[in-house]
Amino acid sequence: MKNFQGAKAFICIPAFDSPGKRDATGAFRPESVALVKALGLHANVRIFDNNRALPDRRKEVGLALDRVTDLDLVAFLCHGWRDGIQAGWTIQTVQDLGDRLALACKRDATIALYCCDTARDNDGDRKDDVACGPGGRRGFASCLSDAMRARGWRGNLWAHPTTAHTTKNPYVRVFRQDEEPELGDWACEPHSEHWAKWQAAMQGAIRFRVLECETEAELATRVGAL
Repeated sequence: MKNFQGAKAFICIPAFDSPGKRDATGAFRPESVALVKALGLHANVRIFDNNRALPDRRKEVGLALDRVTDLDLVAFLCHGWRDGIQAGWTIQTVQDLGDRLALACKRDATIALYCCDTARDNDGDRKDDVACGPGGRRGFASCLSDAMRARGWRGNLWAHPTTAHTTKNPYVRVFRQDEEPELGDWACEPHSEHWAKWQAAMQGAIRFRVLECETEAELATRVGAL
């Protein structure tokens, strides 16, 4: 079980609301504050210009990552898709993000993609993204996890396979080094014994505190105690 109190973190959020929405000011920004408070992080928060073109965002955030080392946690709180994230990277450029994160992070650092749909697989069918058992093969989260592992990283990557609130979304997959490489396991399997309690608990601090769980057994114990 990890203890993130005082841990070194890099948190990435967009600067501006999307037209007609309060996604940055009403969700991504306040949730980044809640994440830091819940875990007691020593955080470098990068607010990127999401009005710029995708390659420019990638360069901006990439340069910021290049200036940090020995990170215990990296969290992206922004929009996501099955093939990319708002901060600037897609599956076509995921190797670049893998390179930068592998250099910036400790070998066992935790990566959290609080971004919609990044733990989906790479097809257009949404039903199989919430099916029982492991999933997410070759979606953005899967590809990023693979890219980092190829560079020696041995941590866990957490991501959402559905579209919902950035951190309170109960559909969460965990990509671990000791599991099948391209697949993520459910943090709590939908409609399982603990699902109703898990959904309710995700409105509170556990939506961040689960990142402390390093193994499947630790996570099962925490979920079972809800």
